[in-house]
Amino acid sequence: MGGRPPQRLRAPGLALALLTVAASARGDGPPPVVVGPLSLSAEQLAERLGELSPLELRAHGAGPAGRLAYVQRVIVPELLFQAEAERQKLAEEPHVRARLRDASFQALVEHERAQLPPPTDAEIDAYYDAQRRDFERPERILLWRILVSSEAQARAVIEAARGAGGPERWRALAREQSLDTATKERGGDLGFVHPDGHTDVPELRVDPALFEAARGLEDGELVPEPIAEGDHFAVVWRRGSLQPVQIPKDRARPTIVRAIQEKKLGERIDGLVRELGAKYVTERRDELLEHVDVPPFPQSRAAAP
Repeated sequence: MGGRPPQRLRAPGLALALLTVAASARGDGPPPVVVGPLSLSAEQLAERLGELSPLELRAHGAGPAGRLAYVQRVIVPELLFQAEAERQKLAEEPHVRARLRDASFQALVEHERAQLPPPTDAEIDAYYDAQRRDFERPERILLWRILVSSEAQARAVIEAARGAGGPERWRALAREQSLDTATKERGGDLGFVHPDGHTDVPELRVDPALFEAARGLEDGELVPEPIAEGDHFAVVWRRGSLQPVQIPKDRARPTIVRAIQEKKLGERIDGLVRELGAKYVTERRDELLEHVDVPPFPQSRAAAP
């Protein structure tokens, strides 16, 4: 087939790009990588190479030959595609403009993130103390409860819930007999109950005696005796549990640092929006939005997964 080696890329400017990089490797100075109307300076190329991991660097090879391979495989195609995109004026396409806006916004956000000082030890201590419940939690038990008016009625519910099909009968009994209107329609499900009686639903608290009665049982066991709860009696079914959580401050530190930094970043972005608004927004007329018609969403895009 002619004996010529295959060429992966053929385009105007490619030979010049490889020539200039080869000249730089010989020590004749740092000319840029040039492809058609576009170029990449020696400093920019060094920066790009510095972003590569050791594994990526080894994939292209060592020394000047490796740098040349990186330019040929990565930089030259990139500049070629960029030149062709500019020729086709793709930046004027609505979906491309949207992606460019997103990229600009994300670049600015990352720039602002880089300016944030690391949290101080005092800030980390304050966050850990304020959010201690996220890092230290006691055992929690998932409880179902049916609240009835008499001990005899409670014992009848216990007997009816035993055996095969118990959960289905329990749900029916809860809807029919439970005095707790907040939970009867969901089968008396209290969620995870803490030792002091509070649950993961802030407005729902129960008598701590329910937790104590279920503590010594296995998941899935009915509490065998009714539990007095005020003027009523509770039938309790232990459905599951979560073990205690104890995360010391040193282990929680990375999570805390991220949370503090994200909060600071949000505040910084909000402040930047106000600052730029005062700088660039000269007039605001919200009433004009009433005259903006939203185009219909294309049916083909709406049906896409």
